Amino acid sequence: MPPVWLIDFDDTLASGPVTWGYRRALPKLIRTHRLPLDPEALAGALLVAQEQSNGPADLAAIVDAFFDRMGWPAHLRDALLRDVQDNYAPELFDDAPGFLERLRRAGQTAFILSNNPRTPAHAAQLGLSEQVAAVITPHMLPGAGPKPERSLWDGLAQHFPQVVDEGAVVVGDDPWSDVAFAQACALPVWLVDRDDRFGGLDLGAEARRVRSLANISLA
Repeated sequence: MPPVWLIDFDDTLASGPVTWGYRRALPKLIRTHRLPLDPEALAGALLVAQEQSNGPADLAAIVDAFFDRMGWPAHLRDALLRDVQDNYAPELFDDAPGFLERLRRAGQTAFILSNNPRTPAHAAQLGLSEQVAAVITPHMLPGAGPKPERSLWDGLAQHFPQVVDEGAVVVGDDPWSDVAFAQACALPVWLVDRDDRFGGLDLGAEARRVRSLANISLA
């Protein structure tokens, strides 16, 4: 029986605030203020910041630590955060429509499963709501916590028994959220690593890393 696909939204199907900030706001800040840039240090600092974003630290503290690692003036933090807050809008990745179309043609069921409470509105804005069975966030399932908590799987399974009956596969972009969630639920997982940042991490035997949604096998 074909599996049910549990697909993350931010930075998997569409650019989330982190990717938008990295690709749009951060280069602008570097150019405007002529900040020193060591690509290797930047890659390491971004990796640490992404891992921290799945913990208890707030965004301002994460960005403060990021600026400290890069040796950049702390007062520029607010400019970066303001740019993301004022100008961020989700943008569908080029490989997302083709992936969802492949699932449709194969007769396979897809859910969007996201920690972000704004995802239902963003998915509708990008025309994705009609291409999946449902767009689900923890806030819609009583008692469910965010990925990587197992309670999200338990709440999902209660409301949509087919994810258990047919088996599920997780697709996401974050080792500390999506991969850890799949491991907590004993599910296979595809990690979409578009910027090739996670090759040095031990993702476990059930995780497969690809550079694009187009590289995911439906078999």
